[in-house]
Amino acid sequence: MKLYTKLSDVPFDLRTTDLCRRAIENGRGRLSDVPFVNQTYDIYSVAIDHAYAKLSDVPDDLRTADLCRRAIEHGHGWLSDVPVEHRTADLCELAIERRRGSLSDVPDDLRTEEMCRRAIEQEHGWLDDVPDHLRTSEMCELAVARSRGWLSDVPVDLRTADLCRLAIERRRGWLSDVPDDLRTADLCELAVKKNQGELHDVPVALRTEYICWTAISQDHGWLSDVPVDLRTADLCELAVTRSRGWLSDVPVDLRTAEMCELAVARNMCQASDVPEDIRHMFILIEELEQGEKK
Repeated sequence: MKLYTKLSDVPFDLRTTDLCRRAIENGRGRLSDVPFVNQTYDIYSVAIDHAYAKLSDVPDDLRTADLCRRAIEHGHGWLSDVPVEHRTADLCELAIERRRGSLSDVPDDLRTEEMCRRAIEQEHGWLDDVPDHLRTSEMCELAVARSRGWLSDVPVDLRTADLCRLAIERRRGWLSDVPDDLRTADLCELAVKKNQGELHDVPVALRTEYICWTAISQDHGWLSDVPVDLRTADLCELAVTRSRGWLSDVPVDLRTAEMCELAVARNMCQASDVPEDIRHMFILIEELEQGEKK
């Protein structure tokens, strides 16, 4: 009689269900070595217990509550692979505890405060997966701190100055999500510097030269949003160069030949925006005028 050391060496027609089960139990075979007709519930059960199969390998109709629990316990299955009817409170808690499931896979009515907190701590859940009535200040702060939630998902009445600053620092929120009364000079400057805010969201009184320059250089602002008294030649040139400002927004006394040439080259002007005394200098001006007439 010929002896075999592993199931894959056994002739296909000799691989009985019992032989396959014993081979897997003894570490001498894998699920892929088992003929399809012999892949019974018992075979899958043994394979799951001995780390030779994942829950996703098991046919849907064979995924029993017991098999699903063992797969989660052994780290061979995800909550998303568990049939909805088997996702009990205990199994969901186990999956979250073992890092084998995301909060989004837990039925809404089973998402407890403790479960949500743990899921966010382990980065297996997002703040928008947390039921509204469980979004406490502590939960929201935890989610933002762990980069598992956006400021826009935090109830408006819980958006404190500290939480808003944390969200901007972690790039988990935009200046537009910050309540108007909390948009201080420091916070606005931070938001623009972090690419987390548009210039038009900064209160007009707080639009300093630095903020305006930073916003336009990072494509988060338009020259039209810059206070007129801050529209210097350098800033206007930057805005037009980056296609963040129209020549019509440039003060008339700053519309030099060089500035107009830059605007024309970037299609950031109309013919009527170019001072009449220098229009003759541009070859493209006729094309602009023709475009206006059309």
